[in-house]
Amino acid sequence: MHRRDAGRLSARDACRFVRDVYSLDAAEASPINGATAEVWHVRGIFGSFLFKRFPRAMAKGAEREPEIAAILRAAKVPVASFVRANDGSFVTDCQGQPAHLQTFIEGTTPQQNAAQPRSEEHTLNSSH
Repeated sequence: MHRRDAGRLSARDACRFVRDVYSLDAAEASPINGATAEVWHVRGIFGSFLFKRFPRAMAKGAEREPEIAAILRAAKVPVASFVRANDGSFVTDCQGQPAHLQTFIEGTTPQQNAAQPRSEEHTLNSSH
């Protein structure tokens, strides 16, 4: 039998988790909606971070994100840095669900699958 994922955190819970697990000041948190995970923008004296808590079914994805970011960073692609928890891990347990913390990069994230389709002309010209 699968255990259901815990309900959504409150802003107070998100801040408390960041303080307890990462030893970072977390003065305020606001939800970022529209993501596949539960995402919080957490701010404090040490800067701005994204705290992400994933459904259990996405545990492998949560564990791969820091690895993928490291590959992209090595290729000189600007990506967020992941923060190690007090126990040295990137992925932690938050009320039975995988979670991690990363630096916040100011900007706008496009919606998933929102890229314009490649035109046939572009596809034909790029094959030469």
